[in-house]
This record gives sequence, structure tokens and C-alpha cells, in this order.
Amino acid sequence: MNMLDKFFKKESPILGVLGLGGGIARRAAAGGLGASGGTVTTYNGYTVHTFTYTGSPAPFTVDSGTGNANILLVAGGGSGTAWPSGNGGFGGGGGGGVVYIPETPTDSLLEPGSYTIYVGNGTADGVAGSGQDSTITTSNTLGPVTAKGGGRALSDGGSGGGRPSGHPGSNSATQPTQPGKSGTYGFGNPGGAMPGPAPTQFPGSGGGGAGGSGGQSGSGGPGGGGGSGKPYTDFGPWAPPTIGTVSGGGQSGNRNNIGSPGGGYGGGGGGGYEPGATLQGSPPTRMAGRAGVVVIAYL
Repeated sequence: MNMLDKFFKKESPILGVLGLGGGIARRAAAGGLGASGGTVTTYNGYTVHTFTYTGSPAPFTVDSGTGNANILLVAGGGSGTAWPSGNGGFGGGGGGGVVYIPETPTDSLLEPGSYTIYVGNGTADGVAGSGQDSTITTSNTLGPVTAKGGGRALSDGGSGGGRPSGHPGSNSATQPTQPGKSGTYGFGNPGGAMPGPAPTQFPGSGGGGAGGSGGQSGSGGPGGGGGSGKPYTDFGPWAPPTIGTVSGGGQSGNRNNIGSPGGGYGGGGGGGYEPGATLQGSPPTRMAGRAGVVVIAYL
């Protein structure tokens, strides 16, 4: 074979770089993704689509190519409780469930077509309730994926809520038990335990977080801390620092203090208060859960 023949063979790296039929360029084009939707940025060579709470579903469209992506869903956080009377403590809200499907397994495959994104909201201040689910809905290979809303105090949820004094037991995390990819790649932890019987002056227990269980109640003191969240560094080189630490559990309250809310997207609300209690944290979001986020990133 002469040099000219070698130059024009398909596997020529020179032709590949020029995009004239070489094997290198052909493989890159076949695997490259072109997509639209959300707020689009770049980080460490990755294209990053970020969806935050708006109250309405949002479209994500793969216009061309097929390939794996990093897929992160964080649900809304649950509320803490405000016990109406007595001198006891108040449970923190559970952080929203987290689903993280990395780009390495085939489970994260994206292909041309339509995907509907819904980002779950947290609960409003003073409203007892669990956070909303965050979802990706599609008929493509990825299939439906759901991050479960964080549990309000006294309730199960993506991460379980804490408990007020006088209510022994603990609340479970439902995210790891979800069917399919939502559970296989799901993160959530139970709320802190309340011993029983416990006197009503006990502080509450903390809500669970994506990275750890809520703190158990004990006599005196500030009560159980919220479970840890998951920092953006856990998700790999594609994740920008703006994601922060997601889905921390809410700290419990006691008769003198309102618990600090869980930090970041999907954080659980702090435990409630009696009249005259001192606000903790800045800003003083009291019992409100935080809204979630959905992020899709690919090379």
C-alpha cells in the first residue's frame, strides 16, 4: 500500500480531524449530543442544563445525537412542625429525595426526543406539608425518573421528617425504595429518633438529609440536628460549585429556638417554635422547605 492509499483510508486520523470521513470524527459525531432546555452553561468541558422551580413543567429536547449524561434530580424539602401548645420541642423537616445517575452506566442514556422536567417546590413558611416531587417524564430509554419530596415532621418522605416531643419513633426515607432507576440511584435517610416515653419538654429530632440521618432528640439542649446533605463534589467533575450542598435535613426546634433549615436545594425546614422563640439562621426561613433542582450535563 502506498502512502496515498494510507492517507485516504477511513481510519486516517488526519481525515478524522478534518471531518472528511475518518474514524475518529465519525465516532465523535455519532456520540455527540445536541439539546435545548433550561438554563444552559458550560463547566469543565460539559454542557450543563439547569432547571429550577417555576411551578410549571419545562421541556428538555435532545435534537441530535445519542449519548450518556449526568442526571441529577433533587425534590423539594418538607416543613418542620409548629406544635400548638406545651413546652416541648418540634421536629425538623426532611430534605428532598435525591436521584443521581452518572454518565458511565447505560442507565443514563439520552436519545433524540422530548423530555418533560418538573422541579418540586418546598413548603411555605408556616404550612405543614411534605415537599413536591421532581420528575423527568419521557417515553425514551431513560424512562420516568422521580425524586420524592422530603417528609414534613412526623412523616416519611424522600428523606424522613423529624419528630416532636411526645411522639416516639422515627420516620423513614422513601427514596431508596422507589422502583427502577429512581431507587437504584436514589439517596435519602430517615429522620432522627424520638425516644419514648419522653417528657414533653424534650427538644425535637432532626429531619433526614440526602447524606445522613437526622439527629436524635435528647433531654435539654438545642435538639437533634438535621441530617447532612450531599455536596456538589460528590457528583463528579461536571458539577459546578453553584449546585452547592443539596437536600440537608432541617434542625429540630425547642421551646426557646427555631431550628435552622437544611441548606441548599431541597433543604428541609427548621423545627417550629413557641411564642417568643429566637430565630436561628440567616435568613430566618423558619419552617419552610426549599425548592429542588434538576440538572443534566454531558460532554
